[in-house]
Amino acid sequence: MDIEKMACGDRCQSKNYGIDYYGVLSLKRDCQDVDIKKAFRRWAIQYNPERQKDNSFNVLFSLIAEAYEILSDPLKRTVYDQYGENGLKKGVPGPENYIEPYIFHGEPLRTYREFFGTTSPYADILDILGKPLPLYNVGGRKGVKKKDESVIKPLLLTLSEIFFGIIKKMKIKKFVLTGEAKHTTEVQEKILTIPIKPGLPSGTEIILPEAGDEGPTKIPDWHVEIGARACI
Repeated sequence: MDIEKMACGDRCQSKNYGIDYYGVLSLKRDCQDVDIKKAFRRWAIQYNPERQKDNSFNVLFSLIAEAYEILSDPLKRTVYDQYGENGLKKGVPGPENYIEPYIFHGEPLRTYREFFGTTSPYADILDILGKPLPLYNVGGRKGVKKKDESVIKPLLLTLSEIFFGIIKKMKIKKFVLTGEAKHTTEVQEKILTIPIKPGLPSGTEIILPEAGDEGPTKIPDWHVEIGARACI
């Protein structure tokens, strides 16, 4: 990673964006929340100063944590996208109230701990030990369960719901494992609870872990894609 290159990309020719937080995490500007989490997981582990036994990584490690805090928060990300680092850290006028300046707390290990649940520089190894791979045993066949192809459903919100946030309910029909052996499935109705954070950008995908169709050899996956409809 080149910190100087991250600090100002081509956009700086026209706007004072300051630090390119997308570049810090090697992300595109249209990235989804899941991409941000994957990128932070990768870079925070790779550039953890304790893991590298090198304190020269402290600045980069802190920058990675700051980038994650901004891009993973819908409101901070929206302000950053429109006004750059300058506007984000100086504060900008909002639709109703003034949006306070963002100040990074300066504790990258705090962000790391909140994400991984530990300050260990070997969080990836601990994750594997604490959460062993899911296995199946069906009719004498054994193996590792594979994540099913994501089911993506649109969820249209009013502009007011997007701006202020809301808890939405969605009724779905899905295959559910039944019986003691959990080898057979039946169709059941389920109610999904979907929390919408204030300022969530249209097009955001919300992952609802294991909310899709169940099966003896797969891990279900379900995504909800947020869209805006023209009523308030």
